[in-house]
Amino acid sequence: MKNYLLVTAVILLFCYLFANIAISKTVKNNEKVIFLPTYGKIQNNNIYTEVHMWIFQPEENSITRNIITSSIIKLFLDDEEFKNSEIFDQRLKAFMVDNERNKKLTVIINGNEYMLNPSKPDGHSITKITVPFKPGNSGKKSIEIKLKTMDKSERDFSNYITLENPDGISVISDIDDTIKISNVLNKKELIKNTFIRPFQAVNKMPEFYSQLYKNNISFHYVSGSPWQLYESISGFMKNTGFPEGSFYLKKFRIKDKSFIDFLIADQKEYKVTIIKAIIKDFPEKKFILIGDSGEMDAEIYSELYKLFPENIKAVFIRNTGNLDDEKDRFENIQKQFSNITFSFFSDGNDLIKLKDTILK
Repeated sequence: MKNYLLVTAVILLFCYLFANIAISKTVKNNEKVIFLPTYGKIQNNNIYTEVHMWIFQPEENSITRNIITSSIIKLFLDDEEFKNSEIFDQRLKAFMVDNERNKKLTVIINGNEYMLNPSKPDGHSITKITVPFKPGNSGKKSIEIKLKTMDKSERDFSNYITLENPDGISVISDIDDTIKISNVLNKKELIKNTFIRPFQAVNKMPEFYSQLYKNNISFHYVSGSPWQLYESISGFMKNTGFPEGSFYLKKFRIKDKSFIDFLIADQKEYKVTIIKAIIKDFPEKKFILIGDSGEMDAEIYSELYKLFPENIKAVFIRNTGNLDDEKDRFENIQKQFSNITFSFFSDGNDLIKLKDTILK
């Protein structure tokens, strides 16, 4: 019995030591860290936030690359626009990565250091953190989050955390076909707009969002696009003038049989879960929900309105061309929003006309 206990103790000690050895606290020269923009809720002289980190090693060849490439080539084998695209390789590289697990890194926020949870097999790590609110934060719309490097390299891995008061107004916005032209209803056009064409903003949507942002309205972007496209999407949004905000994209897994199937999959459960969590975190806020008619945004927002009737201030759905074809569907949905501002729109010009109503 004593020998059994001794062997058990040795095994447990070995497992403990091995687990700690396996966790790395450094970023290698061939690894990259991305912090995804999140929000920080200002309350009781603190900033309550989540740090969402993704660490990976870029690769030239991977299983994921083969999955995506084979899916796309089936559609575009003889397509000249596809063959001549210089953007394809650039965007595809984001999927050609080796995600790093068991990376326990340290970040600096407001001058304080915080150790993050170890990264999971998909390279992602999410850590809840409470940051003291400093006098210098007053009036700021965001604060920086920065990786504390353990080496002497000059690599800068940083991003921002948007600051939000517990009350006021926030926009929860879809991305594809709401602020960025994707053409989700057309499979081939969707792939082209995602992988081989420059991203194009919906007319006047950057101007409309910027006007709201200047009136102290914050933003949350919730999309069914994969996290691998974050840098391309965020770069496009910055260059076209969309205001900063928190980002929620979807994980694309190697075991997904087709990237195309992933892009056109039903987003309802995923989006409802994300948006519910945001609204629950701000019970005193009013929310404006903006989406499009191409997917299930109208149904998603209808479900959320039933759950949070006091928190939903307005709903706007961009017409992607199927309103007449699905007239009964949208008439029934519109009736469900009879007590709040609800409108279909074509582009940002339509919403700019409603700005004064929105800000009331």
